[in-house]
Amino acid sequence: MHQPAHRFDPLSRLLCQRAWIATALRGVLANPGARPPGIDGVTKSHRSSEEAKSTLIQAMGQELRDRSFRPSPVRRLSLPKSHGTQRPLGIATRKDRVVQMGLKMVLEPLWESDVLNGSNGFRPGRRPLDCLARLDRYSNERHTYCWVMEGDLPAAFDRLQQTTLHPLLAQRRADQRLLAVLDRCRKAGMMQGELLIRTEIGTPQGAIGSPVLANIYLPQLDRYGWTPYGSLDRKVKERRRPASQGPCALIRDADDGLLLTHGSKQEA
Repeated sequence: MHQPAHRFDPLSRLLCQRAWIATALRGVLANPGARPPGIDGVTKSHRSSEEAKSTLIQAMGQELRDRSFRPSPVRRLSLPKSHGTQRPLGIATRKDRVVQMGLKMVLEPLWESDVLNGSNGFRPGRRPLDCLARLDRYSNERHTYCWVMEGDLPAAFDRLQQTTLHPLLAQRRADQRLLAVLDRCRKAGMMQGELLIRTEIGTPQGAIGSPVLANIYLPQLDRYGWTPYGSLDRKVKERRRPASQGPCALIRDADDGLLLTHGSKQEA
């Protein structure tokens, strides 16, 4: 049973467990995007031996237990996009990626049940084609959502407000030790060449933990639209129809979205 007000017990103890860190390390090493090194220059091959893995797991567990873990700044890269602009990426060190993976393993199940069904980006078992399937369902002869507005949130990851995100995390009682690790990862800074850039807002695009944080932050937009439109019952919809005020639906894939309406062009 979904209980959105439930506050979970302290979860930071999971991050320190050897089995948890080992699982996070396997996830990082299996990721095709794990090849580029962070600012320490350590590559995937440096962590491939069983001895190296065991040493890393033991050291990380100790640092997380005694609260001495301090992430390094991410290495900033820019990749060309199809329309000529640049996509900024933040490449963390291998060690920091393992911590981020461990945080993802803790946080993702807690907030997954809170995400509305119209959101498909960065969710387990979801993909962009699910957006197309929902669009087809809304725009057939039975439902006739005939007006569609397309938009995106520019630089959504770069502009994510940490002062807004922190209270959202606290709603589920991610305990203070866990929040402290998360805050250190978010505020570790970014190295562009030899220049250190502070990161007071945003979360690095390309970081393992960033999609989870986006799926905690961006669903607030979904709920803002759901309250006046998506939650309408059948009788209310029937009363609105003569005034060409149809129901609305939001289909979102991370920072890209479609807003559909059953009403008139003026309503759209």
